[in-house]
Amino acid sequence: MITTETRRESYHSIQPKISPRQEAILGVLERQGPHMAIEIAHFLGYRDRNSVHPRLTELYDKGLVEVVGKMYDPYTKRSCAVYRRKER
Repeated sequence: MITTETRRESYHSIQPKISPRQEAILGVLERQGPHMAIEIAHFLGYRDRNSVHPRLTELYDKGLVEVVGKMYDPYTKRSCAVYRRKER
């Protein structure tokens, strides 16, 4: 059906929008290299990893960042994901 085709084409033509915080996170990953969420938060002046982790998840879902490993976080005493900006 034509309307289904045009809807699908329109849906796929929309570029994902990037929020200012997502842009800042991508900038840190581009300049500083791979890091954990807590490290990115500190680079951006936040005290809590929850200031950036939801945005990292959104960027991962959009295919703009990838998980490249894990690292021990001495603050939480847990292994955490290390994120890297994907090559364009």
